[in-house]
Amino acid sequence: MTQDIALFKQKLEEEKTHLEKELRTVAQEKAGNGTWEAKGTLETDDNVDADPNVTADKIEEFETNQAITESFKADLLEINDALGKIESGTYGPCEICNKDIEQDRLHAYPAARTCKEHMS
Repeated sequence: MTQDIALFKQKLEEEKTHLEKELRTVAQEKAGNGTWEAKGTLETDDNVDADPNVTADKIEEFETNQAITESFKADLLEINDALGKIESGTYGPCEICNKDIEQDRLHAYPAARTCKEHMS
């Protein structure tokens, strides 16, 4: 499995790079510390003559960005966790039964935390 681990690590790092690129389209990283905040704002324009459609569009865009950001952040967390397991030598076992996660499952989803039996 050692050779496969190198492949899984490569896949995880590629997916991490891709996710971070996609994340930058809807969010901004705060202080370069891995904390992400959705682009946009929920603040409304205090101008009485402001177009309510523009305000609604801004709010809708922020809410959409927020949902996408949360999804990407969760995926990034799983990838970072898997990379951490590779570095610590604990990558591969199911978190529930401690049996090895099937190779085909890891090839399909290298950040898998459980074997097929315990997929949720």
